[in-house]
Amino acid sequence: MDLGDLGIMLFYGVGLAAVFVFAYVVQTKARRELREGRAHPQPRWSPGPAALTGLLGLRRISAGPSPVGVIAEGLLPTETRRVSVSLLQEHVGYVRFKLDLDPKVHLSLRKKGLLDIGLERFGSYVLGTDDRARFENTLARVPALKTSIDEAFALGVEHLLLWEGELRADATHLRREDYPVLLRVLADIARTFDPIGIRVQVLGDRELRAIRGANGDARCSYCHDHVTGAEPDLVACAACNTVLHDACWKELGRCPVLGCSGSVPERGRVATR
Repeated sequence: MDLGDLGIMLFYGVGLAAVFVFAYVVQTKARRELREGRAHPQPRWSPGPAALTGLLGLRRISAGPSPVGVIAEGLLPTETRRVSVSLLQEHVGYVRFKLDLDPKVHLSLRKKGLLDIGLERFGSYVLGTDDRARFENTLARVPALKTSIDEAFALGVEHLLLWEGELRADATHLRREDYPVLLRVLADIARTFDPIGIRVQVLGDRELRAIRGANGDARCSYCHDHVTGAEPDLVACAACNTVLHDACWKELGRCPVLGCSGSVPERGRVATR
């Protein structure tokens, strides 16, 4: 082992020690503030999850004298989307929100940390998807989605996971007034991926899936232009039945739905010409 190798090892050793010292200082400060009553004010689920969240038809799933572990489930007041809220750690206000989501969508975003070296990053987030290009295209076509994601993390979300029909957001240090605001923002994110049924004439006049526009109309899942189902150049992903223009499929080369593994389109006779 030469001096260069020793220098590299020393450099990484000092860096790692600095990280641990920094983490220890931060944790020690947080514990001291908590003991002295100077920590960030927490709602502690009082006057209760119903009043905090504004959910309709709220029911308590778990029981017990402590609010920790309680899961409350209800519906958003603006739409029939099921939501559950659970308090995981009361002393830091660690809360988990779950909202119904299109099961075809898969995405993971979390705040970038000091030890996140060599991981796929997107701005200030660590990106958990195997296709950065599709994610960037989605944000470029729907700027409001990027705004909602930034707002969710600004409110206290640490990890945003879209997986298996569920949008899950883990948040800390929420104030009472943050609960309904964060629920609205999370609903906006989930609504971006809501599909809408569309009958496509060139594909046998079958009802397939399209993404839903802001006005509730069907949109191409890649370019987000309005589609009616009567267009002769529509194709559908053979894996998830999501509709888009044939030219859009050729430009991207795969299904534009985040997390879908579809790489083969279903084409009608007109679209194959």
